[in-house]
Order: sequence, then C-alpha cells, then structure tokens
Amino acid sequence: MRTSKFLFFNHPNFGNTAYHYAKYRRGFPKIFFNYLQDSGVIKSGKVVVDLGTGTGAIARQLAMLNCKVIGVDPTSELLEEARKQDKLAGVTVKYISATAEKTTLPSETCDIVIVGQAWHWFDQAAAVKEILRILKLGGKFIIAHYEWITEQDSVSQVTEKLMKKYNTWKKVSQETGIYNQWTDFLIKQGFSTDIKKLVEMEQYTHKEWLGRVMSSPVISGKLAADELIKFDKELAEELAKKFPQSILTVPHQCWILESCLPKLILHKTMVDEESLRFKP
Repeated sequence: MRTSKFLFFNHPNFGNTAYHYAKYRRGFPKIFFNYLQDSGVIKSGKVVVDLGTGTGAIARQLAMLNCKVIGVDPTSELLEEARKQDKLAGVTVKYISATAEKTTLPSETCDIVIVGQAWHWFDQAAAVKEILRILKLGGKFIIAHYEWITEQDSVSQVTEKLMKKYNTWKKVSQETGIYNQWTDFLIKQGFSTDIKKLVEMEQYTHKEWLGRVMSSPVISGKLAADELIKFDKELAEELAKKFPQSILTVPHQCWILESCLPKLILHKTMVDEESLRFKP
C-alpha cells in the first residue's frame, strides 16, 4: 500500500505554509499528551523521534515532558520556525533535515517513533522499514491524526466545501475520521495495534480559523498567490454570513494508532534480509 497519487506524487510546497502553520496551527491538544503519559507510552528520559515534525509542535511538548527528542523533516522553512518556537518555550530539540524514509539516524536510536499529522505524506512501505531500523528492541510506533469533525451546516462543512472548490482535496479518512487503511497496512506487516479516539472542542475567532485553514498544505501549499487571496476573502464572507458570532466552536477528533514491533523483528539479529523486506 502507498499513499494516493495526489498525496504521494504531488506534494504541496510545505515552505509556503510555514508562517500560518507556526502562528495558527495549534497542534495536538493537551488530552493527547495526557493520554501518552497516562498510558505509559511517554516517560521522562525516553528518546523519541518525531517524523515529519514540521514546526515542532509535538516535539516541543515532548521535550517539556523531559523526553529526549529528535525532530525529522525535509523542509528547512518549517524547521526554522520550530527552532524559533523552541527558543520561546525554553526547550531543546535536535532537528535533522531529512525524510521519514531516510532519516540518516543510527540504527536502534530511539524508544519511540511518533508521526503526527504526516503519515499520509510518506512512502509508507519505505518509512516502516526505516522506523524498524531506528527503533530499539521493544520500541513503540505511534501514528496520530488531529482534524476537525465535519457536521451538517457546521463551520467545518462550509470550509471543506470551499476547499474542494479551489482544490481536488479530500480527507485522508474519507470523511469518517477513521483511518482503516493505515491500521490494515501495519497489521499486514505483523504489527500489533491499538486504537484510541479522543474528542476536543476547539474555539476560534474568525481570524484564527481563517489562519488555521490557510495553514493547510492543500491551500497555502498548493494555490497560487491570487487564488489564495480569493479563497481567503470568499471563506471570510461565508463565515461572516452563516456564523456571525465572534467565537466559532469546531469539534475535533484525535485518532491515535499505537503499534508494537512485530515479534519477528524482536529477534531481528536471527532473521535474514528477505525476512526483513516489507512489501506494500
């Protein structure tokens, strides 16, 4: 299995999203990090690699929880924003300009690999092989996705309708908020998986919501400058007409897929190269 042709072969320009991403993208909610702590996944001193770290939203929070964090991302503009935000937060994260498929990290580097809001951009077969290489024996792999929930006549529905007008865009979850394709893929590779879903009610001013939408790679990362201006203006007008209240409440879902290494790989020193070859 690979990502769709649109996602895998036609990546947005992530550098163009850096400003809005850093300013308006809130990242994963507190309930997500509470879950990681309460479930025992995250503990002080653990070495965590955050693949597709972007502006470092997850990496920074994990560093605040006393984890040793390495953020990996190929987009220099995003990493620059991450370092700025880290300095303001007073935390230290090591950043590497590389891809999820080829991190350049030594083998058996970390206790946990986490991918937040980025798995759909990867060549997943190649990324899994790299994750298995950099994880220590007994390590864990977490995929997490945080997105708004689309309800009838809601802020998110109005927003999505306009996004689809300007771009051939669709949710990775196929509108359901559930990512069965990712779970099925990992199970086929021999992973044991556990799924958790958390709901958070996010509140935005109109300006904040417009900035949040502009941070989307399929908007700022895909549209030309004149299209961006038209999109922003049209969305602002639609929201003002249909939702005149000053504060917009938008329900979000945090979907977490926790995976353990395949039993076969726990004895990877005893298996041959063919056994370690993953096929999509």
